[in-house]
Amino acid sequence: MACAVAITTALAACGGGGGGGQADGAGSNDGSAATDGASNGAGAGAGGPSGGGSTGSPSAPADGASAVPSSEPVRDGAYVDTGSLNAFARAAVEGINAIRQTARACDGAVPANVSPAVGAISWNTRLEASAFAHAKDMQARDVVDHLGGNGSTVGQRVTAQGYAWRVVGENLGAGFDSFDALLRYWSTSPAHCRVLMDADFVEIGLAKVDGTSANTYSTFWALDLARVQER
Repeated sequence: MACAVAITTALAACGGGGGGGQADGAGSNDGSAATDGASNGAGAGAGGPSGGGSTGSPSAPADGASAVPSSEPVRDGAYVDTGSLNAFARAAVEGINAIRQTARACDGAVPANVSPAVGAISWNTRLEASAFAHAKDMQARDVVDHLGGNGSTVGQRVTAQGYAWRVVGENLGAGFDSFDALLRYWSTSPAHCRVLMDADFVEIGLAKVDGTSANTYSTFWALDLARVQER
C-alpha cells in the first residue's frame, strides 16, 4: 500500500504565504494510492488523504492552511554543496535533477502542458530539518497530510527552521520502500510532477521515517522545496 500528496505555496505580496487550491486524483503503485495537488497562489487551503487507519484511497481535502507570519526569520545560510552530501541526500539531489533536466508532460501529452527543462536544485539542511520533523509527525500520528499535528502548514514549518522563503512546496509519500520507487511515482503523477518541475524551486530537503507495526504504512516521506527571499 502506498500514498502520496503534493502542495505548493507562493509568498503573498503582503509577505505572508498560503496554500493553493487542490485537485484530487488517484494513481497506483504497489497498491492503492491517493494524491492531491496544488497550484501556485496566495489563497488558503490544504489537502490530503484520510488520517489514521487510512487505506490510501482518495478522501475529501482537509482545509485550514493559515497564512505564514510575515515577520522574517534569521536568513538561511545552510547551503550544502552536493560534493559533501551523504548518500541519501546525494541520491535525492541527483534523482530530482535528472527529472528536471528534461522537458516533461506532467499533465499528459498535450503540448501546451509540457513543463520545460529547468535548473538544478541543491540540498539545504534547514529544509531537510523541516521535512524530517513533518515525516516524524506523520509517522507518530499515522497520517499522510500537509497539515501538521499542531495545524502547521509547510510554509510555517519551513519558517520555523529559519528559512525565509519566497516560494515553498511539499511532496509527501508513504509506503514506498525506496526513494527511486517514490520518485518514479511522483514523476508520473501530475500534481507531484508539477512540483518537481517548478523552476521557482532551487533548494530541497528530503526525509524518510520508518513506520512501526502500529502504522498503516511502512515508511513516511517528506520532500520540502523552496527558494529563499531575495534581499
